Amino acid sequence: MKQLLLCMLWCLSNSLSGQLTISPNPLALVGISTQNDIKYEIYLSTPKDTTYTLYWQLVKNNNFPAQWITYICDLEQCYFDNVDKCSNNAPNIIKKDSTYRFEFHLKPEGYADTSSLMFKLFTGKNMEGEILSVPMTLSTSISSIIDFNASQIKIFPNPTTDYFQVGNGQNVDKIVIYNLIGKEVKSLFHYNNAHHEINDLKSGMYVVKMFDDKGRVIKSIKLSKAFGGA
Repeated sequence: MKQLLLCMLWCLSNSLSGQLTISPNPLALVGISTQNDIKYEIYLSTPKDTTYTLYWQLVKNNNFPAQWITYICDLEQCYFDNVDKCSNNAPNIIKKDSTYRFEFHLKPEGYADTSSLMFKLFTGKNMEGEILSVPMTLSTSISSIIDFNASQIKIFPNPTTDYFQVGNGQNVDKIVIYNLIGKEVKSLFHYNNAHHEINDLKSGMYVVKMFDDKGRVIKSIKLSKAFGGA
């Protein structure tokens, strides 16, 4: 699965932001994606003379996509999906002259959009005493949707005797079939619920490559043709 390109813009807006810093700033990252989970590493550095006990909260804007799922791994634990604030019983102890890593995770769930949220840090367990407020802008592209959907695409029946269909192939525009030495043996245009006939192919193993409407390879799947053919 290709890395998903997402942009996060950070800025510090509190008067104490000179004491606590988040890096890199401004932040422009490539998310490390694994099966629809994009991870951002957030580094928090402290001055030489102060130790903090901190609680965090995510504040999403009103247009934040309902399809998107977020979660955070702080210094104590990884939270469940869509938990938007730190547990009162599990503060983050930030020692002086140190650097700590938080992980922010986004699961776009196949939905392309751009939105924003605020990552806030507090000294009080009831989210009082705000000392840092970091705006974050998240954007997923159509290529992210293709990458996510690729894990769900399948061909059936497989093995087959005379035809196959494509499941979850909404982004598939063209199909090219190759033999095992890489020679193209058949090219087909794809549409929803299409039956792709392969009566004319000999029995054996083939590689089915699926392309989107821009000519990008979405997925390759091995297909076994069981009987007959020319």
